[in-house]
Amino acid sequence: MLKFKKSVQEIDLYGEKFEVRFPTVGELDSFGESMTKSDNEFKTLSGFLSALGLPEDKAKSMELGHLKDLIEVLSTQKKS
Repeated sequence: MLKFKKSVQEIDLYGEKFEVRFPTVGELDSFGESMTKSDNEFKTLSGFLSALGLPEDKAKSMELGHLKDLIEVLSTQKKS
């Protein structure tokens, strides 16, 4: 039997620990569509991360490079 369970990425964000789950294929598709239609990309991005488990205020406190790294890890399902 092939068994799947949801994957999470543990992150240490400036000393605070969070578990952020990996998005589903449908969530990634919707996120991509929302980003192309959005006139406020950060709000779309922070809402996406919030749905995955990272509070919006924490996303707002991140350096841009760190935010991009997190999105890359979550969208390519690389586990560190």
